[in-house]
This record gives sequence, structure tokens and C-alpha cells, in this order.
Amino acid sequence: MSAAVLAAAAGVVLAPGHLLSTTTVDLLVWLAAAWCAVRMLRTGDSRWALGIGLALGAGMLNKLLPALLGVGLLAGVLIAGPRRLLRDRWVLAAAGVAVLLAVPYLAWQAAHGFPQLSVASSIADGDSSYSGRLDAVVLQLIIISPFATPVWIAGLVALLRRPAWAAYRAIGWAWLVVFAIVLLAGGPVGQRSSSAERITRARSRTSASSVAAAAPSAMVARSVSRTGPSDPSSRSVSANQAAA
Repeated sequence: MSAAVLAAAAGVVLAPGHLLSTTTVDLLVWLAAAWCAVRMLRTGDSRWALGIGLALGAGMLNKLLPALLGVGLLAGVLIAGPRRLLRDRWVLAAAGVAVLLAVPYLAWQAAHGFPQLSVASSIADGDSSYSGRLDAVVLQLIIISPFATPVWIAGLVALLRRPAWAAYRAIGWAWLVVFAIVLLAGGPVGQRSSSAERITRARSRTSASSVAAAAPSAMVARSVSRTGPSDPSSRSVSANQAAA
């Protein structure tokens, strides 16, 4: 209950939840993809990858940012395992589904000279009230809520270090990769708009990576508490297979 209250009172929920924008859809897309990823790692059933592909592909019709989560998840699996997923037919099919669903967006961008890249480059160069790496770090710490920050940081550390959660370690690495890319790219990426929309969109770029750490940590905690480390489905993706 306390976790639900923290989430409901978070700025990342209140702002996009009361102002319809691309961020409103983005949060649902990232949560759906993260949930499917946790289910896949918990059960060892790679068919859950299709859910990830559907979520990311549909999300890229809204904007291209979910592709960043896809990159993060692939990198997380490459770093922490189970690496067999990189050769799995369902994972490859999911990647194909995501690309196929994103084709209309990519085709429009190509036909118009990829205007999103121009906007992103302009903002990364400082042409925005929320550009820069420092803003990205600050927003990351306050985007969910200053009260919830210790919770998601603890969850990230647990994902990376707790033996019972070793099977889910790729999720923690996914967040680190996503946030590193955001920082290397020069901070949040968005477009000019009204003050309210600038705040919302600025939050969306860093809130997306927050989702990759905070929400899956809660999902993993709930999953482990329900199944226990000795559960057969958990053993199928245990720490012994994490780097296989």
C-alpha cells in the first residue's frame, strides 16, 4: 500500500496523468515492456518477448524513445545474461514485430528528413530550458518523487547485488545503459512547447529510465516474495544460468 501511495503521488504520474501528451502513453509502454521482461526472466518462457516487442513497437508509433529501452534490455541481457535469449527465436521474432510496427513512424521521418533528429540535436546543444547532463541527473532523482528516490535506488542496488534476484540482473543493467545513453547524448531530448508541456516532456526522457529501474524492482520483489528462490520457474533462470 505504501508503495502504491508513493507511486500515485509521484510527479511522473501526476503531470502526464493530467496533461495528455506523448509522455502519457510512454509511461504505459515502458511499464508494459518492463513487466513482460520480468515475466520472461522469472519463468524462462521466451514467448514473453513478444509482449516486449508489441509494447515497444506500438510505443514507437507514439515516439521513438521506447527504442532506447529495447537497446537497454538487449545490453542488460548481454552483460548479465541469460545470453541464450540473444539467439532465441521468440526474441528475434519480437525484435521483428517491434521494427514492423515502427515502420510507419520511420517512413514518415525518412520522408521528411528525420526532423526529430534535428530537434534532438538542437536541444542537446543547449537550446532548451531543460537541456544538459546536469538537468538529466537532477530530474532523475526527483522525477518519481524525492520520497521515493531512496526506494528505487535501493531497488536498483538489490537488482545488481542481491543473490536471490540474480536472474533479474539484466533489468538493473538495462537502466544503467539507458541512463548512460541519456547522459552521453547531452541530457533530456524533447521539443519546444508550452511551459507545462516542456516540464512534462523533460520528465519523460528521464522518467522513462526511472521506470526501467523503479518499476521492475517492485515487480521483482513481488515475484520473488510470491515464488521464493526455490520455485521451479525461478530456478530455470537462476544465477547459475545468468551468464550462460
